Amino acid sequence: MPKSRAQTARKPEQPETEPSAPSPVEMLSAWNLEIGRFYLRRYQQYWKLPMRMQSLITQNDFKEVQSEFLADLAEDYRGEAARLSQIVDADNAAEPTVTTEVTAEATAEAKEREYAASLLKAQEDAAAIIDQAKAQAEKILASAHKRAQEVQPPKPATNAKEIRKTA
Repeated sequence: MPKSRAQTARKPEQPETEPSAPSPVEMLSAWNLEIGRFYLRRYQQYWKLPMRMQSLITQNDFKEVQSEFLADLAEDYRGEAARLSQIVDADNAAEPTVTTEVTAEATAEAKEREYAASLLKAQEDAAAIIDQAKAQAEKILASAHKRAQEVQPPKPATNAKEIRKTA
């Protein structure tokens, strides 16, 4: 079957255009999706906080957990602001922005501080355990000395006054 003229006619070639910026609907959709993900991550951290607080012993432990939580909170919001900025500024999304570079540096510094703080906390905990062990050992020794004195037989009476006192 021969092809008709309409079938054989070539379509005019469209000039290649660069991809355009996302439509407002696409941008709003991406924005809302990112906000939803962010809130989910933050709420998970909020939900974990009471579980962490149950294991706290001292007021310093509470202050440490609180400061870690607030530092994470600030870092998360800083990172989220950068991601939302990239969604709005679709032209620069492919290139890392100064904000994301600063955020990456801040994240690395925060992780380094967190590691140093955890090492310091471990050292403090070890020192506290050693102090507790020393105190317990001193109590055990004192109790042993007291018991040894109680168990020792009395010295035999040597004169008449001492014999009358024991009788």
